[in-house]
Amino acid sequence: MKRILTLSVLTGTILGISPALAADINHGEQLHQQQCQSCHDSTVYRRPNHFVTSLKALGQQVKRCEIPSKANWTDEDIAGVVTYLNNQFYHFPTP
Repeated sequence: MKRILTLSVLTGTILGISPALAADINHGEQLHQQQCQSCHDSTVYRRPNHFVTSLKALGQQVKRCEIPSKANWTDEDIAGVVTYLNNQFYHFPTP
């Protein structure tokens, strides 16, 4: 529970317009290519009946996927992937 709360706060901070945003997106894209694409391609983000309907849900889904993939990401890594996915596919409003 504590880690989810930390992720939520961290994601909100990183997804705000910050100087490190571009680096976070690039790092998130690299992590996505290394871990996420081994199980699925980007069509999973574009299907009409996807489960991710908010920025919070996106963060939760990335965290759920990180565990079985054994990626062992830090909160910053997860936030980078969330930033990348939101920027590329979802376009949810950021705080």
